[in-house]
This record gives sequence, C-alpha cells and structure tokens, in this order.
Amino acid sequence: MDRHGDKFVSGAKDHLVKVWNLQTGKRVEKCNFKHPAPVQCVRISSTRVYSSCDRGLVKVWDLESMSLLRVVDAHRSSVRCLFLDELHLLSADVDGQVMAWSSSSDVKRCLMTFKHPKEVRSVSLVFLRVLTGCVDGKIRVFNFLTGDCLKVITAEAESVGILSVHFHDNGIASCCHVPHNQSRVDLGFRALRLRADVQAAEVKQGACHAELHTFGHFPSKISVVFSLQSM
Repeated sequence: MDRHGDKFVSGAKDHLVKVWNLQTGKRVEKCNFKHPAPVQCVRISSTRVYSSCDRGLVKVWDLESMSLLRVVDAHRSSVRCLFLDELHLLSADVDGQVMAWSSSSDVKRCLMTFKHPKEVRSVSLVFLRVLTGCVDGKIRVFNFLTGDCLKVITAEAESVGILSVHFHDNGIASCCHVPHNQSRVDLGFRALRLRADVQAAEVKQGACHAELHTFGHFPSKISVVFSLQSM
C-alpha cells in the first residue's frame, strides 16, 4: 500500500492494483490496473502508479490517462519491493537483485544492478547511496553511480532477517522479524549508533555501530535505529 495526497493505492493476490480516493473512501473506477500474477508491491506519485508482481514484472501506469506507460521485464523472480523518487525507480527481487531505472519512460535500459546473496526486502536511495535490507540480516550501502558495495552492516542474525529499512533525516531504521520460538527477552527495540556518512564520497570499512538501548516490543518484531555520523 502507498499514499500520495488524497489518493491511496493497494495491490493484492487477485492480481489487481486499485486506486482509492481518501476523501470519499471510494475506488477510482477507471483505474483498471492488472498483473498476470499476485501483486507484491505498489507505489504512487502525483501522476503515476508503480506496481510489481510474482512474475517479476514492474508496471508503470499513468493516473491521468489511466493507461499503461511501461513494463519492466528484467527480473526473473518475484519483485517484492519498489522505491521511487523524482528521477529514479528501484526494484528488488527474491533472488537478491536490485535494479535501478530512470523514471523517464524514454530510458529503457537498466542504470545499475546491485547484487545480494539472498532476497532483498527493502530498498531506498539517499544521497546517491542505495540502502538495502536483506533476509540475511544485513543492511548494505552501495554507491549508486558505480555499483560498489561501500559498507555491510550486520543488523540481526540471519535467523531473524530484515523486513524493511527506512531512512529519515540522519538515521536508518530497520524492522526485523523474530522467530516465535525465541524468548521474550530477545524481542525488543534496539537502538544502535552507526558511524557512517552516506553523504560522503567514500565510506570507510570497519566497525560501524555500538548498541545503545533495548526496549521491550512483543511479539514478533525488532526495530533497529542507527544515527548517521561522519567518520
């Protein structure tokens, strides 16, 4: 699900992408957007709707004409997360491949590919740095222009896995899943300080964080917050 202004977009296993008016609570009937497989992720901007599905397709729809503008058929597995800004679209699949695209429909080629050992659950682009959350429990920072992996941050054990990563101001927050067979003591909100500057031209390798606090949070998720500082 995603929201922009007074519009809200949703996607489901029925292969449909629906746009809703938040003022009326009713569906925008002319938006007949559909995929050939269950929809996994949706995003909306002021003029477009972006959606992905289990078939590995990413579709871009125009909200004014209600027409399909573009189909990205480059992934070979389910695309579970999307990121967009004014210039770029990033898509990530269960095979661990993140692909960057121009938001312009005139540019068809992939701008860059960022590879991971396992499924990527979350992707963001900040200051020409691609931030990803992988099910192996690691947050990775890539140089958007070169594709180089600048830093690997172990946020959680692989058995825990990362559900999503979010960037806000000078911090990175990740949401992680905890297996039900772990004790309640291990569940919580864990705050860490990350010594990394994603705005710098280069990011040094080395020790990157230290635990600050742990707070009870039950039953199944851990949130990890990093404060970004210059090295």
